[in-house]
Amino acid sequence: SVLWTSDDLREAQLRDTVLGPLCAAKSGEPPPLDSVYTFASSRPERERILWLQWESLRLIDGVLQREHAWGADGEYVEQVLVLPERYRTAVFQRAHLTHAHGHLPWTTTLQRLHQQVYWPGMKDVQRWIGGCEWCRPSHAQAIVSPIRPDPSKGPASRDT
Repeated sequence: SVLWTSDDLREAQLRDTVLGPLCAAKSGEPPPLDSVYTFASSRPERERILWLQWESLRLIDGVLQREHAWGADGEYVEQVLVLPERYRTAVFQRAHLTHAHGHLPWTTTLQRLHQQVYWPGMKDVQRWIGGCEWCRPSHAQAIVSPIRPDPSKGPASRDT
């Protein structure tokens, strides 16, 4: 199922306290880079991280996206959605819980997210998974194998 429409996403980015000003700045005449960097230096950390990526951010059909080059010489370029705060929990939950694999570890969840979305401070994922009710060590059950060594029967015999 779809989490949002393009219009919902544009609206959520504009209303987001961090993304809104950046979207507005990207939609107008581009300011000189030195003024962008000067402005960024006075912002809180997560805003500053985003503003310092000014040259990698694109407004495509009114939606803020981050351009990411990769490969040995940066020959591959992809656009990922800069996700507003409003949708992060839902997107995280979809990336973390899969039908085929259950609850994924934080590194795998983060990899899955990086393929489609970006937000400053994506390491939030590690904290969120630490708070996942089913991923906490208290829910991990020791699996006791029915196979126990019995020296008289060989190294891997059934204890019956």
